[in-house]
Amino acid sequence: METADVASAPHDRAASAVTGAPASPGGTMNNTRTHSPTPLVQALLTTGGAGQLPELLTLSEVCAFLKVKPSYIYSLTSTDRIPFRKFGGTLRFVKAELLLWLDRGRGGPR
Repeated sequence: METADVASAPHDRAASAVTGAPASPGGTMNNTRTHSPTPLVQALLTTGGAGQLPELLTLSEVCAFLKVKPSYIYSLTSTDRIPFRKFGGTLRFVKAELLLWLDRGRGGPR
């Protein structure tokens, strides 16, 4: 019985990391905290992951794409004015979200 508990422990941690919910001691997920998935996650879930994964850009790629300095992008992320993700302390940007963000920022024809 101990072997099964030890073997399932990494699975519980991995599942907890994906869902954000803490794993319960019995090896089942604790569903006391619920949240709605983001549109990106919802699209992946509804297609069973069969859809193409989103293109992620690094900070330097975003800087080159927008023709701005990294300090400007850092200021935008620190005030949540640009869509971004953090993976292990590293910034990543979903290209499709950046394009929508740019489009929303347009005030119409000039």
